[in-house]
Formats: sequence, C-alpha cells, structure tokens
Amino acid sequence: MISAVLAWLKDHAALAATGCELERLPTDGTDGAMLQSLPGDPVITRYRSGGYVAQYPFVVVVRTGGSDTASRLDAMEVLGALWADIESGSKPEAPDGFDFVGLGIRTTPARVAVDDTGYEDYQATFALTYRKRG
Repeated sequence: MISAVLAWLKDHAALAATGCELERLPTDGTDGAMLQSLPGDPVITRYRSGGYVAQYPFVVVVRTGGSDTASRLDAMEVLGALWADIESGSKPEAPDGFDFVGLGIRTTPARVAVDDTGYEDYQATFALTYRKRG
C-alpha cells in the first residue's frame, strides 16, 4: 500500500512544487512534503477465502521554510487540495490482487511543529481502506 500511496502523492498536482518523500522532510530551508505510515492493526475483517479488508492509516506532512502568513496558507492549501480531491473520489491505483474501497481524511489540516530554525510543519491524517482478494 505504501508504494501505491507514495506514487499517487508524487503525481498529485498539489505536491508538484514540493515533491513528496517517504518519511523524510527537507532540512535545507526548502519546502517539502512526506508520507508517514501510522501504527495500528490494519485488518478489519478476515474471510475464509484468505481475503480480508484492512486500513492503511497515514499522515501527509508539508514543511514550509517561511514563517509568514503566505507560506502558512500555501501549506494549508496543499493539504486542502488533497482533501478536496479525495472527497471527489480520487485515490491511488491498487496493486494486483487488491481493491481500494475508500480513502478518507481522519484529521483536518493543522500546524503540528515549529522549529527554532524557522521550519513549520503542517499535517493531515488519512486512511485508505482496501480489500485483498482471496
């Protein structure tokens, strides 16, 4: 699931300017975004056929090097654009043997960290529900 979600984020228009990395944010003063997996038991339902329904919870963090209002709004708009696309039905492409049932937002975009060097991090959490065919 991680590869499918990361590929979807890397291709997303809202992240075209910053890119998106797996669990890595820039430290050189540039803006960036990352995908981070959240812990938890993913399986919701198991079937006798060997298939199951599960969730992949993840967070998207957007880092901005600016501490002005425009930079803050830009970071929030990136997460808002992801949210809007999800609400309109956009989701990653499922790998073979899987079907993506739904993708939803769990927490609204918010500032989560401010660094002494001027970085500000904003995040929103999401959950991808998928089914493995059995």
